[in-house]
Amino acid sequence: MARRSKKSSEEKPLPDVRVLRKPDKKTLLNIGVDPHSVDILLAKTVQRFLLLTGVRPYMANILKQTMLSIGGDVAVHRDVISGKIERSNCLIIGDLRHYRRLLEKLNHQPGFRQLCSIMEEKAFKDEDGLVLDLCGKRFGWDVKPVIMGILNVTDDSFSDGGLWNDTEKAYRHAMEMLEQGAEIIDVGGESTRPGSQAIGEEEELKRVIPVIEKIASSTSTPISIDTQKSGVASRAIDSGASIVNDVNALRSDPDMLDVIREKKAGVILMHMRGTPANMQKNTHYSDIIG
Repeated sequence: MARRSKKSSEEKPLPDVRVLRKPDKKTLLNIGVDPHSVDILLAKTVQRFLLLTGVRPYMANILKQTMLSIGGDVAVHRDVISGKIERSNCLIIGDLRHYRRLLEKLNHQPGFRQLCSIMEEKAFKDEDGLVLDLCGKRFGWDVKPVIMGILNVTDDSFSDGGLWNDTEKAYRHAMEMLEQGAEIIDVGGESTRPGSQAIGEEEELKRVIPVIEKIASSTSTPISIDTQKSGVASRAIDSGASIVNDVNALRSDPDMLDVIREKKAGVILMHMRGTPANMQKNTHYSDIIG
């Protein structure tokens, strides 16, 4: 049996090693990480250091022991454990995953509820990006253009009508767009291309709800519902969407704003003059700013 020489083994090229200041979704997808794991891994890359001042020893001890139990740490005064001091500053050290678990545990501890509220606001505020609370879920984006993947589950959209009007095909296409770097998936069930005809609410629901439910069950990426109907928006949010993308800027349905407010959803306001049936007949603007 042939044996490889020590010399040939040593001549193998070594892996390239680089320091990344802040890995992003694209970095993980380029590695080949499963799209379902991307958000979990990203939470581990965001370190947060919170400095609490004037903390009572018993609270400092609880903070430290809780963080140690979940893999983080807290720097406290050396006399905290003995109670020889009245107050201590505390430096909490952890990533976003640690903070989520810390807050879950401390919310049940007497005297911590108000502090937890303050820590949550500080820990999840991204000074280098945008953080939004939508429908009870928190989403964050870096300061850079965010790509929205458009998923038309229609028969007659101008670019991809009929391609994704099967739930499984639509789901696979959504996952493909996430792998390619999309950070929002926009699901629409009614075409608004020039000359298109409106469809009924039940038909629109039949198209979008199964797709939204399937996508939402597989990823925490925010989903927007492209609709002008408040009934569709409400059902879509209940199924996993967090943003309403209204091509007519809330003018088509008087109940749309109430749904968005009640559900605490995000909203995207699009401009359209007239309706899809006639908007191509009124395209002149004398002033597009004022």
